[in-house]
Amino acid sequence: MSNNKLAICIGLIRKLPIRKLEQNINAITNLIYDEDELLNTFLQKIDAPLQVCSDDIKGDFIISEYNRDGDSYR
Repeated sequence: MSNNKLAICIGLIRKLPIRKLEQNINAITNLIYDEDELLNTFLQKIDAPLQVCSDDIKGDFIISEYNRDGDSYR
């Protein structure tokens, strides 16, 4: 993995508008999708606001990588 690529991705996120943070993260991850180590490191380094999901069965819960199981959240 190139530290230069990681620095570029993080620098790009810092310069793009915060109100479109989720869209920007998705766009950058689509660009680096093939580089697993870079993708994982990038996702660990960025700070994204917490997302809360409401479910009739489970109630309200925070969507995060820690409670993710495949494509769904526990």
